[in-house]
Amino acid sequence: MSNNSISKLDYLNQLIRTKATGSPERLAKKMAVCKRSVFSYLDILRELGAKIAYDQYKKTYYYEEAGTFNFKFQKES
Repeated sequence: MSNNSISKLDYLNQLIRTKATGSPERLAKKMAVCKRSVFSYLDILRELGAKIAYDQYKKTYYYEEAGTFNFKFQKES
């Protein structure tokens, strides 16, 4: 997986956690990808165990359970 893809997943995680994704169309614009790619990134997060739902009233994706991802390498002390 490329660094760009990991950055996109990290950004998507941040938007979902803050319930700031907007509609799939708006999310595609925020992420600078096509709508199809948005669904692919959502599928990746789901495959990694995230339970993601969409609130049609608020027009945002959200995690059904509290949690997050950490896609960055961290050195051990």
